[in-house]
Parts: sequence; structure tokens; C-alpha cells
Amino acid sequence: MLLSQLDYKKNIIFTGDFNVKFNNNDKLADSLCDLFASFGMYPTVKENTRNNSCLDNVFTNINQSYIEVNVFDTSFSDHLAVSFDFTYTYEKQCKTKIMYRPITDEGLFLLHNQIENINWQLLFDQDSNIEEKFSNFLDNIVHCVDSCLPMKSKLVDKSSPPKIYWFDDELKQLREKLVIMKQFHQAFPELISREELNNLRNKYRYLIKIKRKNAVDMYINQASNKNLAMWNLIKQNGGKQTCSNKKSSTLNSDNFNEFFTNIAKNIVNQLPKMNTDRVNKMVDVVTTRVFDTYNRYSPLNNNHNESLASLSTLKRFSKDQRLKKVLTREADQKARDAQLFDIKENHPDVQLPRKRPFMGLSCQNCLLTSRVSSVNV
Repeated sequence: MLLSQLDYKKNIIFTGDFNVKFNNNDKLADSLCDLFASFGMYPTVKENTRNNSCLDNVFTNINQSYIEVNVFDTSFSDHLAVSFDFTYTYEKQCKTKIMYRPITDEGLFLLHNQIENINWQLLFDQDSNIEEKFSNFLDNIVHCVDSCLPMKSKLVDKSSPPKIYWFDDELKQLREKLVIMKQFHQAFPELISREELNNLRNKYRYLIKIKRKNAVDMYINQASNKNLAMWNLIKQNGGKQTCSNKKSSTLNSDNFNEFFTNIAKNIVNQLPKMNTDRVNKMVDVVTTRVFDTYNRYSPLNNNHNESLASLSTLKRFSKDQRLKKVLTREADQKARDAQLFDIKENHPDVQLPRKRPFMGLSCQNCLLTSRVSSVNV
């Protein structure tokens, strides 16, 4: 159980929506309070948090003189919000020593040169096994990094989380307006509709998002070290993750190679066996139809018209047919262009009659002597 895993020597705050009525005679609420009391914790909320019931509560083992609890309406939910304030004292922590490895241009230059000058011939030695080669390779790399990029130490203070104030007067006034409108809507629903209330609530939520974003941007832009400022925000919002179950790594080069060599085979063996009879039959039917189509439309002088060796042969045949069509189309175009050139450049053959009469002198019916006498005259 969660309660049995807590360290009760420290201050504990346990909060949530327990869905039991603490301010009424509820047996479940009494049992829950008795359970927390057995671990030294008591409830702190006495007011109603939803309608006429107190469903939300905060259990703690902190002294009552150091805490203050208030209930207020945020207009975000049908539950009221619970504010839990407490005071505590702490001792100022001393500086702590941390180790880091600075990466500089000079160190990277030395690292590259030192790695280039290493004799890697030992890795190709056939007499040594793979474990010795891997250990030799790793020792060389670690030695180069430690000598060129040495570790350094420094004392740092545990910095407090950044304080970003984004809730300004505009949001405060809008929240008060939202609370008033919600009260008026509950008392006089005909004056203020549910739609108007939801629009104002959505505006309030959107404005909160914009204000927080602008405040964070201003904090980062005004910081002298912007990267450090961003990391502080990430640590503050993300928290610190620790792993209690640390296991020592026993992976060596042989196990590494064996895993990646057999991973595909192991995955295939783990897959459930499928009934592939229908798939094989379907492939056979499709293959048969493809062969029939090829044999039906292939030319008669083709040597592969009796059977098709593979699908690649069909693809090659289709490519040859497309190329043949293109070449035939180009040859026809050249023949037509040549015929047009002959028609335009060559003179047509004109067949003249055997005896052409002289214009105005005689005709074909005249005698030869009269034609000659007329010319001589």
C-alpha cells in the first residue's frame, strides 16, 4: 500500500478528491480518516468543496499551528479549489563539488590528432579474439578522451528555482469578473446565459496561457545565460527523476553481436503460424493468368512465347514492346518528312505533245509545205 511506503519522519502532504463526504455522517469518510490517523495524519479541510459536500481534502502530519487552509472558487470546475499554506525552516546548504568535462576546440583538435596517430593494426590481428580487440579499442578511446579532454571540478551552490510572476492585475480583474458572472448565472440564469459564461471562462484560460508564455520568454531573454535559464525551467517543471533499481551491465561484444545476428530469425520464429494455402493458390491463379496474357499477345517469332520463366521476363518483354512502338513511330515520322521534302524540292514531270504548232501560224491540220512556206516568207 502507498501509505506504508512513506517516510513519516518527514513532513507529508496527501491530497486529492476522495469522493466521500467528510462533513456528513459518512461511514466511508470515518473509515478513511481512521486509516490516515493510524499513520499520524489528519484532515485539514472543513468547508464544502462541491455543492453541500466536502469531497476534497488534504491529510498531513504537519503541526496545525504552521498551516493555513482556504477554499475558493476558480470558476474552472464544479469543485472549489483548496489552498494549503504552511511554513517551514531550513538550513542553508553549503557548496557542493561537481565534476564536469569541458569540451573545447583545442581539446577536440588534440583528440582528432591523437586518434589518427594510433596504430590500429592490433584490431586486424588474427591470433587475438574479438573480446581482446574490443577491450583494446575501448581502452585507446578512453585514454585519448581523458588526456585531451580532462575532467575538472568546481563548487556550486544549489540555486533556488526561478520565480516567474505571470498573474498580473488584468488576470486578477478577469477572475473577479468571472466569479461574479458565475454567481449571477446561478441566481438569475435568465439574465446571464451559460454560453456567455463559457465564453468568458475560455477567454480567461487563453489569457492565462498567453501570460505564462510571455513571462517565460521574458525570463529567458533577460537572463545572462539563456541556456542555463532554460534548463532551470525544465528542471523546475519536470522534476528530478531517480532510478533506485540500478543493474550492472553484463553485455560484452559476443552477446552484442549474437543478439543483432539472430534478432530477425527470433522475431520470425515468434510470429504465429498462418495458413498460407489460400495465398499460394491465389498466387498460382494470378501467375497462370499473367502467363496466358503474355502468350496470347506476344509476337510469334518470340522465343519465350511457350512459357514465361519469371515475372522479370514479362516486364522486359513489355519494356521491349514499348520501345519498339516508339522506334516505329519515329521511323514513320521520318518517312513522312522525307516524302514532303521530295514534293517541295523536286519539279513535277510535264509531258509535252510530240508536235507543238506555232502560235498564230498554222495548226496541226495544215500541210508541211504550207508551214515551211509561211516561215520562209
